[in-house]
Amino acid sequence: MKKLISVEEAVAKVKDGMTVMIGGFLSNGTPNAIVNALAQSEVKNLILIVNDTAYPDKGCGQLIANKQVKKVIVSHIGTNPCTSEQMNSGELEIEFSPQGTLAERIRSGGAGLGGVLTPTGIGTLVAEGKQVLNIDGKDYLLEKPLRADVALLRGLKAPVYRWPGGNFVSGYDWHDGIGERDKRPPRRNPAWTGVESNDVGIHEFMRLCELLDTEPYIAVNAGLGGVKEAADEVEYCNGTEDTPMGKWRKQNGQAKPWKVKWWSVGNEMFGDWQLGFMSTEAFVKKHNSFADAMWKVDSSIHLIAVGEVGRWDEMILANCADRMDLVSEHFYCQDWHGGGLMTHVLQIPRNIRRIAEAHRGYRKDIPALEGKDIRICMDEWNYWYGPHIYGELGTRYFLRDALGIAAGLNEFLRQSDMVFMANYAQTVNVIGCIKATTTDACYASTGEVLKLYREQFGTVPVKVDGELRPLDVAAAIRSSDQALTLSVINPGWEEVTFELDILGGQFEYQAKTCRLNGVATIYTLTGPDDMAYNTPGQESVVKVSEKSLKNTKQVKVGPFSANVIVLGTE
Repeated sequence: MKKLISVEEAVAKVKDGMTVMIGGFLSNGTPNAIVNALAQSEVKNLILIVNDTAYPDKGCGQLIANKQVKKVIVSHIGTNPCTSEQMNSGELEIEFSPQGTLAERIRSGGAGLGGVLTPTGIGTLVAEGKQVLNIDGKDYLLEKPLRADVALLRGLKAPVYRWPGGNFVSGYDWHDGIGERDKRPPRRNPAWTGVESNDVGIHEFMRLCELLDTEPYIAVNAGLGGVKEAADEVEYCNGTEDTPMGKWRKQNGQAKPWKVKWWSVGNEMFGDWQLGFMSTEAFVKKHNSFADAMWKVDSSIHLIAVGEVGRWDEMILANCADRMDLVSEHFYCQDWHGGGLMTHVLQIPRNIRRIAEAHRGYRKDIPALEGKDIRICMDEWNYWYGPHIYGELGTRYFLRDALGIAAGLNEFLRQSDMVFMANYAQTVNVIGCIKATTTDACYASTGEVLKLYREQFGTVPVKVDGELRPLDVAAAIRSSDQALTLSVINPGWEEVTFELDILGGQFEYQAKTCRLNGVATIYTLTGPDDMAYNTPGQESVVKVSEKSLKNTKQVKVGPFSANVIVLGTE
């Protein structure tokens, strides 16, 4: 991970509507170079978390004077008249937090806690609207945690994010995440234990998608939830202002419908670990009733049904084919050392082929699928199980895991006639591709490969023939510039040389003849050994290097490496 970036790079990471923490007392200890540059930018509608609002011409006070801020969470504003003026005029929202409480809220946010209990503010305006808990005869305010935005997510450039997803959704009431954060009810989490603060709801998720320039994909609660709740959720997101839910959405600050396209009816309802688990026969009826109600609200949405290879899929596809657009599948692989490096790497592509082949069989055997193109939404897939669990960071991902993810991406491309969407699970910590502590963050090895493919690999499949072992090779055209891209994975322990003539070849794309120009770039993801991994706060050892190639007919790829070769065209 790059530890030092320029002021310009830092400011470029701040987007409209982001929550930004700025340190310092008045203008002392403030990162003034960054704040000054931010004040010269066009970014607006910021939420600031600061000790004070400094002065109109110094520190973070410049941002307020420029009217770049919509809300401040702060302990003191008296030194900046612009703050009080905008507060009194209604232009600026102020949330006062006593200085010690503010520090503890920030600390609890960084530590992943649900908040902090404090007697400070009891019986004052500070306590209005906040939960009071009596502990051993003494009253305490529950002050919720404060967190700022994370920029690493933008680097992944993920086209779709699924929410809330996982087993959690089967016990989740979306109404709890609506309205003012401080007034949202904390709830016991029946799926994963603990308490859900409901600080993140539909509005926050949609704002995240806007910031990341990605499409939202929402799973509705088909476990303990009901049909009406699901239909109302669709209306809340997509309904016009004159609908009951659209009116409520407008009251909560979002007049324009979000027009969410992707919706799934539940999660893993085939498993007895799932809240609301029921028989296949019973869920067929439930899915159809949900689909009818959700499509009645918005017929344009795309519905994704819960799938699982075997009898469950056969029943769902035979009885719900008219009420779905895609069918969900999940798989996780064993973190397996006993079979060697290549065995470990090839687990993911083998699972993808297994599921794709099963669905090809369904198309032949299930009459209800005739004339329909119901493809797979692989909305959970990853390595997961294994002995490598390390506290808050979750699973530690090694270089060998990154090679498996790369091989999986190659296989998804090869099986794209059957696989429409694939959502890596998850994003941050637990089994995520980003690892973050309270002070540092980095891409895990798997995050590095996802980022590499997103930035460099094409999206239009090209067939690759021949025996290439031990290499795993896939090819695709990059539509942005008509470059031919090759993914070459070497899951072995030896360097491999192969023939590649980058001059003189040609291919047809969109009725145009594209000729290779003899210039190529090879991007190589590797590390010191197959068990190398990245750690937040330390220099990344699993990382991508770049090398130019010119007029060559041979290419070498090192051991345990994932390579993307971009061949330029005339």
